[in-house]
Amino acid sequence: RVGTVAGRVGVRRFLVAGPLLMAASLVWFARLPVDSTPWKAALEDPVTLIPPVSVLVDILPYALLFGLGISLVVAPLTSTLMGSVAGRYSGLASAINNSISRVGQPLLGAVIFIVVSASYYGSLGSAAGIDTGDPDVRKAFQPLNPPPAEASAAQAAAANLASIEAFHLAMYLCAGLLVAGAAVAWYGLREPSASGGTVAAVATTDTGVRTPDARPASSAATMSATTTCTVTTPGSNVDPTTPAA
Repeated sequence: RVGTVAGRVGVRRFLVAGPLLMAASLVWFARLPVDSTPWKAALEDPVTLIPPVSVLVDILPYALLFGLGISLVVAPLTSTLMGSVAGRYSGLASAINNSISRVGQPLLGAVIFIVVSASYYGSLGSAAGIDTGDPDVRKAFQPLNPPPAEASAAQAAAANLASIEAFHLAMYLCAGLLVAGAAVAWYGLREPSASGGTVAAVATTDTGVRTPDARPASSAATMSATTTCTVTTPGSNVDPTTPAA
């Protein structure tokens, strides 16, 4: 239904609102406190199937808002890409869209992990006086993971705080990228004309003559305009953000 509505009213507002909602959800998730209670559900213990209040306050709003935001992005993004090229290039455009969606996310995840690791070990080294340049220390203390059992109370507290700070940094970084994507979509896309038709884009025919093309106009930056961020947390390997090609 999102794709149908976007086809009538224009994709621009969807490709702006979607990333902004996703950014807002990540900012909310970034407020996750250190003492937030995890939901350790077990089928053999019915009492544990009731989520703690912290899950309803810290996790559920993020999940709902992020899901709503990405649902506004996937179909309009694909239709915008496919509608901005001449029909004879549709196969190539689809392949590029699919490749970017597959390669872009792991690449961004690697960059974010570098940022997270730098933040974690920097904070850990200054707070606990640990030599984080030692490979054995880095093997024992890893970002977003529980500290080793042999760590002292001060080291464990410093490691937990460093993980939280690194996690917050990752959330804010992704939120910033999503806001940047919304800005690119706002300035890089044009709405349908007032008469209800589409804004004429310029396409190149087989003869090399540039002629009007009745597809919605968009810029090549649209692919980066709706960059989505995924954050892998312990115990989760689900990636809900892969757009349909």
